[in-house]
Amino acid sequence: AFMLSLLKVSKWMNTVRNECSKKENGGTEKHGNYAEGIFEGMIQHGRLNMERAMRVGAQKLNCDIADSRERGLFQDCFRKLVKMQFIERAPSGRLLPPWFNELDASVKRGHKGLKSEFGDMGEAQDRANSMYLQKNRARFMVTPGSGHGAGGLTELNQQAVQELMQKNQIHGIKPDAEGASVGSTNKASKRARRGKATLHEEGEGDDGGDPRGKKRVKREPSAASSSGSHDGDKIEDMVDWRINPDEFNERLKEDLCVDFIAARMDAEPSEVFRAVMRVYRDKRHQATISCGTTSGSGVNPQVFTTNEVVAMLAEDSTIVQRHRQNEAREVVVKVLDSRLWGHPLLDIVKPLMADQHDGHKYNQSYLLNFRGLTEAMQMNKIESTIALKFDRKAVRIFRLLQDQKALEVKAIKDKAMLESMKEAHKLLYSLLRANYIHLYEVPKDTTHEPKRTFYLFYINRELLLDRFRADTYESVMKIHKQHVEAERKLSNFKDDLLHQVHSGELSMEEADNRYN
Repeated sequence: AFMLSLLKVSKWMNTVRNECSKKENGGTEKHGNYAEGIFEGMIQHGRLNMERAMRVGAQKLNCDIADSRERGLFQDCFRKLVKMQFIERAPSGRLLPPWFNELDASVKRGHKGLKSEFGDMGEAQDRANSMYLQKNRARFMVTPGSGHGAGGLTELNQQAVQELMQKNQIHGIKPDAEGASVGSTNKASKRARRGKATLHEEGEGDDGGDPRGKKRVKREPSAASSSGSHDGDKIEDMVDWRINPDEFNERLKEDLCVDFIAARMDAEPSEVFRAVMRVYRDKRHQATISCGTTSGSGVNPQVFTTNEVVAMLAEDSTIVQRHRQNEAREVVVKVLDSRLWGHPLLDIVKPLMADQHDGHKYNQSYLLNFRGLTEAMQMNKIESTIALKFDRKAVRIFRLLQDQKALEVKAIKDKAMLESMKEAHKLLYSLLRANYIHLYEVPKDTTHEPKRTFYLFYINRELLLDRFRADTYESVMKIHKQHVEAERKLSNFKDDLLHQVHSGELSMEEADNRYN
């Protein structure tokens, strides 16, 4: 797990630097470096507010955050990270379990222990719904003007106040009429009775007002609060941000799909599919943001139109350079209908209905078969692994079992065009031992004798993927062990050479020649 996390982190940082430095995203190489510094700081610290994240990034890059120009660049990079959904807001308090959103009457009647712990189940369900709704609504929102001393509470700041008040309610703290929190929690209730508790004090800690958090804020004031204390900046300092791993996993799938299509098609279909995936990513971000609204998400990321694909084509693409806009639309429709929809192995896209109200007869709506494409990509990777471990005949058997639900040995031997039953048994049981195929036993009677039992070979997709992941992790571990062993031997060899040089047995030139 540690080795895999190291591999993921390096890939994530490269993705952040490349995406934030792209010209189409409004970035430069400097934006990419600054965004990478902020992201690296969040990896090391886990959760940081906006001010501390920028300070940590500036410290890593040896920049002066007090400079207004440098501070503005760091703020732009932070907003880029949020806009691209590389980082997200961390929940301000302890959330109820997610399954509280889907409690039915039978669950409410059956869980007596939960009733005694959380009180009325209906109230707990409503509270969980509102908590998750508030969390999702402000998941990818940054306060406009944060860090510039903007006075007053914006809409986002009001949502942050609601989150903090919700957190106080979870910990048993009830707000009074003036916004201070009073209740039965240790030091917070004493401060409230003395009239010294404030919303800022209660929001800093996770345990109902940790005095260490309060001292930390006083010891490290932000640049905005030094010029004047404002409610918006205080609440923005209370908001912690964390890494969003789901976004990187989704981007990895999308990039792999683009490479998968580019390796099997010409230039024009590859460019069109790349534009389709960019539309899919934008709509996926819109769906993620709108899931926190009361009306829910009305965006289907897999549905797109021809005009959206044409608008998303890169300016330096061959389709735009060779054709005018109307001709480019015709080329896009032709590629979608004849190459991506009519693919012999998989319908990558499927047409839905034509949209005629905008005056373009070529504005057709399509549905991206993203799930089918990822499954085909996974199976293709497994087939290449089987070809390396065994041979092409084993790949023929594997493809045959993908198309058929279950087959006996004789049927597999005939359809896979194997020479003999002995060869069929050898390949099948080799794949079975490696857990790439699976076996059904269907007895004719209760004796379970081999002669009176049907043996059907099939593929269980979930077990197959688990086996493939285990093999991949084992290969990574072996590579890591070999690398560590080679580094250890090289270090010992270097130490021996240095010892011989210090003892006078070898000269420095001879030691360098042996080392090289």
